[in-house]
Amino acid sequence: YTEQQKADFFALFIETGGKNAAACAREKGIVVRTAQNWVRKYRLDEEQALPGNGPSKPAVSGTRKLFQQHTESLIKFYEKRPDATLKEARTALCEEFKDLTITIGALQKHLVKHCCLTLKKLEKLPAARVSERTVTMRYDCVQGWLADTTFCFEDCVFLDEAGFNMHIKRN
Repeated sequence: YTEQQKADFFALFIETGGKNAAACAREKGIVVRTAQNWVRKYRLDEEQALPGNGPSKPAVSGTRKLFQQHTESLIKFYEKRPDATLKEARTALCEEFKDLTITIGALQKHLVKHCCLTLKKLEKLPAARVSERTVTMRYDCVQGWLADTTFCFEDCVFLDEAGFNMHIKRN
């Protein structure tokens, strides 16, 4: 919350006689437990709890390792190699920028947030899907459909799952 939001809350809280922090919090759009914590600290030490007084928390943020030039390099890399893995992208990036070290997780977050790339995970299909037994069972099933005169083929769409999965690409 900003200093102004906290000041507005305390102005209302003090104006109402300091009796109901929850009602004041709801009126100002502040989470009730947060406001109650502010009031508890205010009652312990009025000067330190009011906005603008006392030590403020330092802003917490991670140090960013990838910048615009890295983003452009990654986009070019994936335009050339849309099927590349994160490890391959990290290797290429570290070769281009010698002093760079980055984790796979940080690279993935950067790709999603700054490059607008999401990665699809391909799955290996088990060999049983193309075994003689499975093919025979599928054939028998289709023959049963063909023999059934009430089955309507006009409303059916058949997808080959194996081929569909193989061709998933990053978007």
